Amino acid sequence: MHPAKDDIAKASQQIGLTDSQTENLWEAFQDIQANKPKINFASFLIYIGSLIAFLSLTWFYTAHLKSGYALLNSTSYAAIFFSTGFYFWHTKKIKVPGGLLSALGIVMVPLIVYSLQNVMDWWPTPSPDHYGSFYRWVHGAWVPMEICTLLVACLVLYFVRFPFITVPIYLILSFMSMDAIHLLIDPKTDHWRYYSAASIAIGSLLNVLAFGLYRKDLKDFGFWAYLFGMFLCWGGLTSWNTQTEWGEFIYFSINVSFLLLANFFHRKIFMVFGSLGVVVYMSHLAMVFSDSLMFSYILAAIGFSIMMLATFLLRSKKLPQLG
Repeated sequence: MHPAKDDIAKASQQIGLTDSQTENLWEAFQDIQANKPKINFASFLIYIGSLIAFLSLTWFYTAHLKSGYALLNSTSYAAIFFSTGFYFWHTKKIKVPGGLLSALGIVMVPLIVYSLQNVMDWWPTPSPDHYGSFYRWVHGAWVPMEICTLLVACLVLYFVRFPFITVPIYLILSFMSMDAIHLLIDPKTDHWRYYSAASIAIGSLLNVLAFGLYRKDLKDFGFWAYLFGMFLCWGGLTSWNTQTEWGEFIYFSINVSFLLLANFFHRKIFMVFGSLGVVVYMSHLAMVFSDSLMFSYILAAIGFSIMMLATFLLRSKKLPQLG
């Protein structure tokens, strides 16, 4: 008997299920396992291949093409990626390559719009230098490209429910928030605090979205929302120029709250970023008290006390499992 089936049979016996109910439970369990994405060596190679294709078709080859050729090539590549992706997903039922090819099609959309704008010589602000800057510099001229990409990505996600397709959507949302600020705010104004605030706001919304996705048992979609949500939220908090010790302490307190949220929501991602924030604050204190040997002793004592507390909780089995 399969080890998992053996365990299910034993558990069913303990709670008094009949043989037919146990068999139905096993079949349902197999269906759930079959629909889970499996990361094996072949899947890993597909992800690596898509990453290489993404790099070659965005940063590298565009530097050697004129706008007309770039528009033709990017449109052709997008058509190939979307058609083969939809074919694998809907016809062959091969999910990983179908989803990744569809995601590559989305990646081509900003280049299509950029090339079209160059051909038509239509820019809402002075034209940026080259397409490679799209992934490096904040610029108001990128907003039309981002709007088109977001619309296409949402449309593709409607037909291809592959969790990784949410990645370009979250990236574009974060890019769009910064580029819109650059477009709308006075150029003489310090934009950085606005960028940080936008990052915190979008990150918080993505965390709320992730919580809702987990509640609906869409954990694969919720994973990416939590990952990008915490990255944006924590990044915005860390880049915020607090300038005062009270501000630094508030930053520390927020990161401690992330650790508590890891316990409440059973999510490792809160623990990871909360721990990073605590380390950042400890580094700040180390600079402030660099001449005080006593600070080193106090910090060591705090760390040792936390270890002993965690050991006690572990032995008493009061620490929850984080997913």
